[in-house]
Amino acid sequence: MRIILWRFFITYLVGIDIAKYKHDCFIHDHNGEAIRHSFTFVNN
Repeated sequence: MRIILWRFFITYLVGIDIAKYKHDCFIHDHNGEAIRHSFTFVNN
């Protein structure tokens, strides 16, 4: 009996624009496809 294990590595690119009052962020995968389009969160 032979067991073959496959390992997959997926790379994500996370871009964060840091500002004083709010931050903008986006997430893409290794193919450049958007996982999460740009969104904003506040600095608190």
